[in-house]
Amino acid sequence: MLEAQPAEPATPPPAVKTEAPAPAPGGPPPPAAGAAPSWRAPRAALAARAGDPLGDVLARAVARRAAHPDALLQRLPSTNNDPTGQADGLYADRSETAVMNGKTVPTRITAIMRNPGLGTVPSIAPPGWDWLESHVMRLKGNWVRFHIINRLLGGSGRDPLNLVPTSVAVNNAFSRGVETDAKANAKPTNPFNAQWTYIDVVLTYDGGWPAPIPKRIEAEQGVWDAHNGGWVALTQQHPALLNFDITQLAGGPIYLRGDNITAKQIELRGAPTAQAGAFARWLKTYSQANDSDVRFARNADAAGFDSDWLTQIWLDEDEAAPGSYTPVVKKLEPRTKKKRQKPGEPKKLVGFKKSRKMRDAKQQRTRKVAKKRGR
Repeated sequence: MLEAQPAEPATPPPAVKTEAPAPAPGGPPPPAAGAAPSWRAPRAALAARAGDPLGDVLARAVARRAAHPDALLQRLPSTNNDPTGQADGLYADRSETAVMNGKTVPTRITAIMRNPGLGTVPSIAPPGWDWLESHVMRLKGNWVRFHIINRLLGGSGRDPLNLVPTSVAVNNAFSRGVETDAKANAKPTNPFNAQWTYIDVVLTYDGGWPAPIPKRIEAEQGVWDAHNGGWVALTQQHPALLNFDITQLAGGPIYLRGDNITAKQIELRGAPTAQAGAFARWLKTYSQANDSDVRFARNADAAGFDSDWLTQIWLDEDEAAPGSYTPVVKKLEPRTKKKRQKPGEPKKLVGFKKSRKMRDAKQQRTRKVAKKRGR
């Protein structure tokens, strides 16, 4: 259980004796004792400071919810009373970041909610997603763009600080744990039974990984106890969730999607130069409703392209358009030209011919030895 915090009045009066939180660096000075709290204070004064204990963040949030929802989140009209008398919705109270592999990524998010509206599905590629697209043949069923604050709890799919790449296993485990409990508290079937709920998520990265994808995710959720005037921690994600070690993918094949599929790659698959460009353009816009290779080959033939060119072409579901499967190709390297043999230079044997030559030479030596012994 978190340390209990003093209860707030049912509605903010014009003047209340409340100890104001210390300002963040660069923010305005705290109001004088007994002065009315600055409900519309600048964001700099209201932002949580890096390293603040969770209890301090939540205590300040009780007072600041009134008129300062995060711009990236939404709020709805309140239909029932609560300890603070504030509007229902989703409010961000901590958003800490770091720079990994040259990209800004979230490291800790704390949000408070009650009866939040519906968020949005992923519509952007968070940092690290492009790396996965080029190193994983099939993302469908293996990797997802993970909402830190779930879409059903108002989480945005357009905010790069609310999305991170995770394995499907991590996503499912998080959904069964903290998310399920938070939904039951903050967004029950009967909205009058909803409780003010917090979710606190900590993401840890590995500087040795080739992409800014979180290695470890820890989370906690709890509710506001109006009787005791404090927050109660109810669920912790235990053990912490660990992503697949992406360093194991770093030395593998490279895959191309969309605009990265070039005519040169199609030529390397045997397509005539005159048609390779048209086929590459067709692949960039092609999609179908499943991952059937047979259907893909039939559609390519119907479009006038030889299905013999389809070597190493797969179909993967596009998360931005669920139910739409688009082509993925393995990157091929140009064939190296054989070095021309100089006149009089002994011919080098490779593969089967080399093995056969060595076998014949060995048999000849064996016959010579047998012949000498026979004499």
